[in-house]
Formats: sequence, C-alpha cells, structure tokens
Amino acid sequence: WRLPPGKEAMRLLTRFGLARCAAAAADRSVLDEDDAGAEQRVEETARVLRAREERLDVYEVLFPGDAIDPVRFRWFSESGVREVAVLLAAEEECEALAKLLERYPDELRSSVGDVLDAIPETCRPKRYLPLLPSLLSEGDLARWVARRVERIEARTGLVDTALELLDLAGTRLAGGLRGAAA
Repeated sequence: WRLPPGKEAMRLLTRFGLARCAAAAADRSVLDEDDAGAEQRVEETARVLRAREERLDVYEVLFPGDAIDPVRFRWFSESGVREVAVLLAAEEECEALAKLLERYPDELRSSVGDVLDAIPETCRPKRYLPLLPSLLSEGDLARWVARRVERIEARTGLVDTALELLDLAGTRLAGGLRGAAA
C-alpha cells in the first residue's frame, strides 16, 4: 500500500482517478467491449476513490499538517467510524474525537456509550467533559458520571480524578439547570 508524499498529492491523485472514472463512464467506447464487468469495475473504483477522498477530508481535520502516516491512514480509511472513535477515545485523543463526533453524529449516536467508556479512567476529566453535553441528555450524563466515578475509583484508586469529574460535571449540570430555570 503506497501513498503519495503528502495530503495534497493524495487529493490530486484521487481527483485524477475520479476524473478518469467519470470520463470512462461518459465515453463507454474506452471500455473493452468484450469485458462485461468493465463498467461495474469503473463504478466500484469511483466509489472507493470517493470514500478515500471523504476519509482524507476527515483525516486532515483530525490530524492537521501535510504529512500522512501510511499505517494510520490505511487503518483509518479501511475502518468503520465507530472503530476509529473507540481508538481515538482509548488513545485520549479527545479533540480529534470531538471532531469525529461532530462529523458523524448519526453514525455514532448508538455507540456513544461504548466510545465514552473507551476513554481510560486515568484521563483527566477536563479533557473529555466538553464532549459529554452534546452527546448525552442531562439524565444520561448524570448516570454516566456516576458509573464513571465508581469505575475510576475501583480500577485506578484515583480519588482526585473521580472528585474532579464530580466537580466539573456538577458545575455543568447546575449550569444547565440554572439556564433551564431562567
């Protein structure tokens, strides 16, 4: 699996491939008449290139700069959005996770619990707390925080981290309640 030397080169190569696919679809004379599957292969190639380009767009948002890590991009482009979200959570890549959740809210809605639970208990709550209000209702947030605090204490013994989560979440919830009462 080879990649061009940077994101812009990859984008240009992908667009070139899409243009060739469009030209082949528009002018069927360039396709081999004896090859019954040629048209289908052109359509499949265009689908793969569009998916790659879309994943490149997301990769650029998550991992700024022109460089592409070939191993990471291959995994990223071949994995489902849920898998990527869980890995970002497990690696404490909270900013990238927020961007992914913003980009794919419908695809990730049913996996929010699994994604949030993948964040290590040792991760400081201030890093992931901004994600929670947009993902969880107030009641779900309170229940998740309660479970999370218990897990933090049971698995790590980091009482200060558990207290930090309670404090930050309490402030969030109280702020939401004050806003609703106003």
